[in-house]
Amino acid sequence: MTSTAPPDLLAVAARWANPDGWPVPLRFDAPQRWYARLDADDAHEVWALSWLPGQVTDLHDHGGSAGAFLVVAGVLTEETVSGGRLRPHRLAAGAGRR
Repeated sequence: MTSTAPPDLLAVAARWANPDGWPVPLRFDAPQRWYARLDADDAHEVWALSWLPGQVTDLHDHGGSAGAFLVVAGVLTEETVSGGRLRPHRLAAGAGRR
């Protein structure tokens, strides 16, 4: 019996870090965040998302799914819950998290 190791999702994100290679152009939409699915296979999906200053996403989780993201341009402030409090994490272009 063989098993396949799960992909390193941050490495997958890094392979998609150049918007010039995306099948759709990167967009910034003033009324709301923008998103587009770039790729999918049996092991993962790749999405591009953009936010402008002041745009937010409500606090949420992704259930039991695994994930990773990489900041392509600008700075992202992500808030996570730790010790019952929201904690901001600033991530600049090139930074990512699993």
